[in-house]
Amino acid sequence: MAQTLAQTKETIKNLLKSQNQQKALNDFVKQFRKDYKDKTKCSKTYVIPDCSNAPKAKTGTTPASGGSPQTQAPQTQAPQTTTSTGTTTSGG
Repeated sequence: MAQTLAQTKETIKNLLKSQNQQKALNDFVKQFRKDYKDKTKCSKTYVIPDCSNAPKAKTGTTPASGGSPQTQAPQTQAPQTTTSTGTTTSGG
């Protein structure tokens, strides 16, 4: 079934809105991490890369997976449950 022009416009409008929201979230997270990394000192037991006292990252290396570093917020997926018949369903 083909979409009407109005439906297509609405779909595009929603897609652009979603993309803008994702970009705003990514920009916020990036700035937040930048602002608070210097303010965060972690106990030696709990040091993570976002701590100011974390070991310096090696430059010029690629992630172990060979891919590029993740720049978007992780996408969550609906939890899967198993029904009494043994079939798997997706929640949501």
